[in-house]
Amino acid sequence: MWLIPDLRLFSLALVICGASASVYADSITNFNLSAALEPGTAQGTITIDTTNGQVTGGNFTVNAPTPPGLAAVMDVFTTLRDAGYNGANQIADFVSGTDRFELSLPLVSLVGYSGSSVCSTTERTGCTIANSPSYYPTLFIYFGGELADAAVSGSLTPSSAPEPSTYLLLATGLVGVIGAARKRLTTESLRSRLSHRMLDG
Repeated sequence: MWLIPDLRLFSLALVICGASASVYADSITNFNLSAALEPGTAQGTITIDTTNGQVTGGNFTVNAPTPPGLAAVMDVFTTLRDAGYNGANQIADFVSGTDRFELSLPLVSLVGYSGSSVCSTTERTGCTIANSPSYYPTLFIYFGGELADAAVSGSLTPSSAPEPSTYLLLATGLVGVIGAARKRLTTESLRSRLSHRMLDG
């Protein structure tokens, strides 16, 4: 008797977990960063909450040559220091030791963001303040601010890989459903035993 209600409960929980995971996945999105610097490259992932319109993190590597006599630089950026609208476009400032990477996007808002080019020396549309010379390209600033490379070109494109937290959310829901079903089975079993004992007595 317990099987049919529990199957319905299980199905309902799957739908709820699936919907929750879908909403989460739609909200927190990974974007592949690919940019050519002058000189150097930047490759990796930028995470954006497209519901609240905010850069929330990143994990990317920047390779940049340096003047003769100095070793080439390879920085891995995982620390987001600041992000938001700067009056012209969206900026996300990442740090790695004393080095910085300032990602600049030619947008006023990131709500519903689905990818775009990044501000660079060849993409200035949306990267300047109207009636002002102020210009905000994507920059890699290193050697304690002594050297800076601007992006020549670059883009953010949606990644097809779901966030690990999406899987965690789904797994947690399934564990809860299995636990509830098991508890109900145990309760029904105890009731059945008690009922049989009372009838036998």
